[in-house]
Amino acid sequence: MPFLFKLNKKARNIFTSFSYTFSSNLISLLISTLIVLFVPKYLNLTEYGYWQLYMLYATYLGFFHFGLNDGVYLRYGGMKYNDLNKITLFNQFLFLFLFQIFISFLLNIFIGYFTIDTNKLMIFRFLSISLILVNLNSMLILILQATNRMKEYSKILIFDRVTFALLIIIFYFFNYHEFKFLMYADIAGKIIGLLMGIYYCKEIIFNKITKFRIDIGETYKNFSVGISLMIANVASMLIIGAVRFITEMSWGIDVFGKISFSLSVTNLIMIFINTMGIVIFPLLKRTTNTNQIVIYRSLKNILSIVSLALLLLYYPLFYILSIWLPQYTESLKYMILVIPVIIYQAKIGLLINPFYKSLRKEKTLLYINVFVLLITIALALFSAFILKNVYVTILIIPSALFIKSLLTEIILQNTFKEKFYMDTILETIMVVTFVYFTWYFYNIIPIIIYLSAYIIFLIIKRKDFKKTYFELSELLR
Repeated sequence: MPFLFKLNKKARNIFTSFSYTFSSNLISLLISTLIVLFVPKYLNLTEYGYWQLYMLYATYLGFFHFGLNDGVYLRYGGMKYNDLNKITLFNQFLFLFLFQIFISFLLNIFIGYFTIDTNKLMIFRFLSISLILVNLNSMLILILQATNRMKEYSKILIFDRVTFALLIIIFYFFNYHEFKFLMYADIAGKIIGLLMGIYYCKEIIFNKITKFRIDIGETYKNFSVGISLMIANVASMLIIGAVRFITEMSWGIDVFGKISFSLSVTNLIMIFINTMGIVIFPLLKRTTNTNQIVIYRSLKNILSIVSLALLLLYYPLFYILSIWLPQYTESLKYMILVIPVIIYQAKIGLLINPFYKSLRKEKTLLYINVFVLLITIALALFSAFILKNVYVTILIIPSALFIKSLLTEIILQNTFKEKFYMDTILETIMVVTFVYFTWYFYNIIPIIIYLSAYIIFLIIKRKDFKKTYFELSELLR
């Protein structure tokens, strides 16, 4: 690509790193799309609900490393892989391995006492295996990300997802139409991912066992640095997860499955945006404060263009999915309320998380996430058990993420001494316009109205977009 020669070395490295993660996430997107469209087709609604319940619980397995992996990521972020202390990390990895086996053992002992539903019991058995694989692989992946080895990270992601998808296809052709076989496929993919992670970090993993010792000082540093970020991440995931848990408690596994399906479709759109967030953190650790401000301002403007345009995807998705999966028509109604999550999740993934990590504001992020989580739980319980209105309960998800996005951005903008209040007002107007007209009107009317509003938005912001273009061009040169 000739234009790469016009960029400086750092810019070329950024582009190369992004191209690796972009390619892997493109493959992941294709596989995830096939799974989102294919799995609901051959599982009945109840089986699909249990599969989504497993996936929901699995997102919180990262809690059980208690911040150790996040501490490694934050402390070594921006370093070169060859400069890492391999023996120190070997000790941390082996300690994590023993720690996860112990937790898995405890989980297997206690779940029998608290779980009556045989399907849920089976889910927890699988989770006890998955938690070992997930957290060991998490440390290796975070080391690769922190040291900007995006090519290796991308290969792990690809082989994990490809293994998962191939096994699902095999199970389908052999008429294994039960959700437990999807869990088998998920575990197999994680095993492949872990083995590849071990290979790419072999200088760390393959050391003499006689060198192993529990380094209390190093472990304490990683726990103390990472615990705030880990709890912040779990609290952040629970903002959506709590609403889903409460929905399952109040309306049962079938309604839970329908809502989970609409969230799964929305998450497909988020894959590429999350890709950028992975690449940005090591970059921010190596750049000046002045450049960080430029990057923040530029990314914010780009995000507003892209994320608001992505809401238009709802209309073709509604048409296609209503034909392909008629039993999930109600899920498409839920999606009107859920799809604005894209805008706020994009900000969180691309702006909030990387910049807060780089500025070492993990505790601030923790306080905000816990505050928003408590509000979310209170509102979800009220709407589910007092109002008994599933639509209001679902609407809490984008509302909570809006509050989180607003609070975190205010603090970040004060840090950079930048003000974007008008941007927030314009984005809110756009979201309300989309939800209101799509909910109450049909056919082409909401498309025309939202598209017109989007064009007006672009006209209002045209000067900011031009400024972004020149600033980024100068920064890359």
